[in-house]
Amino acid sequence: MRRMLAMAIVALFILTGISGCGNAEGTERRSAEGGVLDLRQWNFDRWGLAPLSGEWTFYPNKLLKPSSSDNGGIAVYVPNSWNNYDRKLGYANGTGYGTYRLTVLLDGDEPTMSVRIPNLYTSYRLWVNGKFAAARGVVSTSSDEAEPMQSPQIATFRNSVMSGSSSTTSMDIASTHTPPWLI
Repeated sequence: MRRMLAMAIVALFILTGISGCGNAEGTERRSAEGGVLDLRQWNFDRWGLAPLSGEWTFYPNKLLKPSSSDNGGIAVYVPNSWNNYDRKLGYANGTGYGTYRLTVLLDGDEPTMSVRIPNLYTSYRLWVNGKFAAARGVVSTSSDEAEPMQSPQIATFRNSVMSGSSSTTSMDIASTHTPPWLI
């Protein structure tokens, strides 16, 4: 009986210790709102990678130039299949093209930044501050010309690409076979 009581007390201490082993300040969670993700004050050493999920601006049926501005975008949640977007946009069968945009606010003290692009069976071009950063496949407005390529990728940017306190990320996507799933 004493042995069982001692084991129960030890187990209680272990469980209490394990529950206290997490980040004492809590895990920081942020998501994009209105096409903007605020990562100022983000502590990459403490909190690790910052997910780029949340509300991005999507320009359906448009492949915008990276430096262009266009007010015709709609707010969409990323990651998500565009099959879930409003049926009026014409993506019900999982095919189409468009440009996603996200502005990321930064402190500017990170020497390099990276974006991990998961395994997508689609084609895309990634731009950061108007500069080409990565691509897979052939992006096109024509389903005959668009060529998907399935391959994950990590695109790394030097601080010279990240301008000051904000960075605009654009991703052109064309899907001719399956619905795209993003970051």
